[in-house]
Amino acid sequence: MPQDYLFYELSIKDLEPTISRFSKSDRAFERNFNPAMSKSVMITEALVKTKLLSSVFRGRLRNSIVSKVVVLPGSKIFGIVGSSLKEVYPQVVEHGRRPGRFPDIGELKTWVRLKLKVPAKKLDSVTYLIGRRIAKRGIKGKHFLARAYQTAKPAILRYHKDALDHYTKFLAGKGK
Repeated sequence: MPQDYLFYELSIKDLEPTISRFSKSDRAFERNFNPAMSKSVMITEALVKTKLLSSVFRGRLRNSIVSKVVVLPGSKIFGIVGSSLKEVYPQVVEHGRRPGRFPDIGELKTWVRLKLKVPAKKLDSVTYLIGRRIAKRGIKGKHFLARAYQTAKPAILRYHKDALDHYTKFLAGKGK
C-alpha cells in the first residue's frame, strides 16, 4: 500500500459536552416551555371565568371551561383552553349563530323563563318570538375565548420569551 496518504486528526474542544446538551434538548425544551405554557393556559382560563363569563345565565358554560397542556415528541407543546361541554352551546356563544333554522325550543324556553322571568302564560309566545328572531337574524358571538387570549397575550409572550432565553442558554452551555 503506497504511503501517499496524509492523515489528519482533528480535535474540537468541548464537542462532547455540546453533543450531550443537544441530546438532552427535548427534556430541556419541556423543562423550560411546559411551565410557560401551563401559566399561559391558567391565565387565559382565569380571564374567561372571572372577567368574560362573569355575568352568565346559569354558570354552566363558565364551569365547563378547562385547560390543559399537551407535549408531543419533537419539541412540540400545545396549550388548550375551551369548554368540556359536548354540545353546540359553547361554539354558539363564542362564534355566534347564523340566521336560518329555528333554535331548540326546549333550551330556549328554559332560558326565557329563567333569564327574562316571563310569566308562565306568556312563556310560549315570548319563546316563539325570540326563536323567530334568532332564526331570522342569528346571534352575535361573544368571542370570550378569543378576547381572553388577546388580553393574556402580553403575559403569554413574556412567559415564552423567558422560556426561550433559558432554553437558548442551556443549548449554549450557560444554563440548566
